[in-house]
Amino acid sequence: MKLKEYFEEYDKKALFDDGWSSFIAKLKTLSGNEPLPEILSTLDISEGLYEKTIRLAVSEWKESPSRSILHGISHMNIGQIPAAGSQIFPTLEWQTRFLLQCKNHRLISILDIGVIKKSSGEKETVKGEHALTIKRPEVLNNVLRCLYLYRYLNNLKKVKLPKVLYRGIRAHDIYNHETLQPLVSAIWKADKTHEMKRKEAIDIMNGYIITRGLNKIASSGRILSFTSSMPIAKYFANGEGIILKVDPSKVEIVTSEKHDEVFDQQDYFNGKHEHEYIVRIPDDYEFSKDDIIIVDKDYFIAENNPLCVQFFDHDNIEAIYTLNGTEIKAYFSWNSSGTGGSIRFNWDTRGNFKKSYGFDPLPTVDNLENISNFHIKKRRNY
Repeated sequence: MKLKEYFEEYDKKALFDDGWSSFIAKLKTLSGNEPLPEILSTLDISEGLYEKTIRLAVSEWKESPSRSILHGISHMNIGQIPAAGSQIFPTLEWQTRFLLQCKNHRLISILDIGVIKKSSGEKETVKGEHALTIKRPEVLNNVLRCLYLYRYLNNLKKVKLPKVLYRGIRAHDIYNHETLQPLVSAIWKADKTHEMKRKEAIDIMNGYIITRGLNKIASSGRILSFTSSMPIAKYFANGEGIILKVDPSKVEIVTSEKHDEVFDQQDYFNGKHEHEYIVRIPDDYEFSKDDIIIVDKDYFIAENNPLCVQFFDHDNIEAIYTLNGTEIKAYFSWNSSGTGGSIRFNWDTRGNFKKSYGFDPLPTVDNLENISNFHIKKRRNY
């Protein structure tokens, strides 16, 4: 039987119940140092529900941030008391996605989930799914209060934050967003190189972030992953976008490696310690040009900028330039296995070049002024 056949028709959107006022009033009496069972008892929250909710929210985030139920309260400000009877989720898509996740992981019973109907009696749909709501508001509200408590308790923790947090962004994830599409669509039709088109699209994307912020165009929603490690941010940008910096003191840290030990370990999928911080950026947060670091190979190629060399990952092009009086040819070379490779400088590895010539051949921001006669050309593959 198909999923839609399980759901009884229902005509109400999910609403906040009247328990939030007393819940937040009790929260404000907490120091955060009380044992968790005592806190849950004070707030009339089931220990089993809390543990299951947070375990699901965190494990989903580690697997795929966009699917995590942490997004269920990302539009709520800490300390703000939701009005009883007001709509919980800003959109039906948001509401349906949240309830589907709760149902799929048995956090909310299928018996408590209903389908929204239009005034015509026809079932409402979003993204090909029936738009869902909750039959008993207190069931959904109890789950949301668990998420809110987790976030609130983390806010109470006194931890030493890094000076800067970074987010590596692959540009196509942003400039292909429906909000930016009208602004960049004409670029792809222009009679220009691919690299120049991409540079212009990234410039538009960056301009939007500086003038209007990130929240409306972020692919994962209002809550986003950042890291305290620049190398990790570069890893996620993958030479195909930007690194965005934020001031930790001006954003809300929902959780992090300093707040929850689950985030203080190697990632199961990539084996890297991501030094992750889950951040909620206020709508009025202002980004400056200095908060955006370009880490895009095509962008630098369009500028004929030597910084493109560090992102070489295919053997179809090479860069020729002079550094410290030495002419250098840099190109990517595949391993003999055909999987992976490294950038070669005058047919040698970077390390061996350093030993032979006494300096680092890789163009960086620190040696750009010493580089001359830089140009890129196609390379024959033998």
